[in-house]
Amino acid sequence: MGVRELIGAFLSADVPDMVTLDAGIRLELAALDLEAIASALRQGVAEADRRRGSARRGPAQGVLARHLAETAVARGDYPGAASYFHLASRELLAKLEGRHRARFLLDQAWVTHCLGDYASALALCGEAFPALGPAPDPDTLALAYSTRGIAHYRLGHLAEALDDHGKALGLRETSNDLSGQAASFNYLGNVYLERGDWANAERCFLDSLARYRHLDRPDRIAALEYNLGNLAALRGEFEAAESHHRRALDLRSKAGDRYGCGASRCALASAWLRAGRTSEARRGFERGLRLLEVSGAGELKVEALLGQSLAVLVEGDRSEARRVAGQALELATRQRDRVQLGAAHVLLARIERLSGDRAAAGREVAIALDLLGHTGSRYQMAKARLESAHVHLANRDAGEARNQLRIALSELEDLGALPDLVGARSLEKRLDDRRGPAVQKRTRVKR
Repeated sequence: MGVRELIGAFLSADVPDMVTLDAGIRLELAALDLEAIASALRQGVAEADRRRGSARRGPAQGVLARHLAETAVARGDYPGAASYFHLASRELLAKLEGRHRARFLLDQAWVTHCLGDYASALALCGEAFPALGPAPDPDTLALAYSTRGIAHYRLGHLAEALDDHGKALGLRETSNDLSGQAASFNYLGNVYLERGDWANAERCFLDSLARYRHLDRPDRIAALEYNLGNLAALRGEFEAAESHHRRALDLRSKAGDRYGCGASRCALASAWLRAGRTSEARRGFERGLRLLEVSGAGELKVEALLGQSLAVLVEGDRSEARRVAGQALELATRQRDRVQLGAAHVLLARIERLSGDRAAAGREVAIALDLLGHTGSRYQMAKARLESAHVHLANRDAGEARNQLRIALSELEDLGALPDLVGARSLEKRLDDRRGPAVQKRTRVKR
């Protein structure tokens, strides 16, 4: 029985309820590719539209809208997915109970997060937990922890994210859910990466990659190649970073994943920028951002804009760099992403310092230090300390510049962030060179 026939049977009450209809449609679509799925769902919609007198027409449309939302997600069309979820929510949500209601809310939270509305995603997770009841289904509870952990991560609540993903992993290990374990290890790796525990991040990414390879999931393998590429770039391993990102881009291109391709192109550009290939990086960010715009996704757009701004700044256009960084700051403010908000203020501090506005630079770096101090992001905090050292030196406060640099150097050395250490040690040499003549002058006076 095809999707159209299932819809007809549901409208005639031969299929008893929405849960049975949903399960039947999932079974029918399981072996189809995206094009065939879309065609089958369109036939179902046509059948529902034809049966206008049926009292079951609205619920049937709601079930179909949910499947259309999932298809849109697979295509990287997040605004389309959100639109379908809006229709599905109107027709279905009040009729769903227990784990079915929780799963709907969690799926909607995922799409909302992909659009960059992290606070609303967290709120939807908050609605899902009570729906699970006093004896929750372990798989759905694991999904709830995982989805909430993603929202916490994007909002800069790294301790909460680590706790939620750890709980999800524990449940998935107990139920021997290999796919769920792979997802949890990936998300844990992202949190460890942001916290500055890069050894654990790498371990989690490799654990996740091994499971996805066993499951033969090219879409998820691409995500792990992307994450490993980001880690390699932070360590200054630029050839490895480029190899990881090119493998991810190839897999995502074959799948027609516009959002994934945009993310990979921006990640490649970021690696090129760290390696000093500024012109290539700027063009890469432009291409990647266009793809992210087409997908409608808000996630990762702030990082891409900050990368583009830095590339333009390195090329010497401070005005354009300030404009693009301002766009990133505005978007990060709307998303309430504290880590990226802090990163935006660090970059704006650098732009103002290089433009000669030391007071503005001081204000920006102070805001960044305050924001990042509440996130647990060691790497971004170290970068903020390094910029603070530059700003204090520009204001002729060499003593405080040394204090800030000492903390930044300690963190960057511990992290193994080789590209950032180059800049930090260059500043250290400048401060030592300034100290040398002063010490010599005092020595001559004493003699």
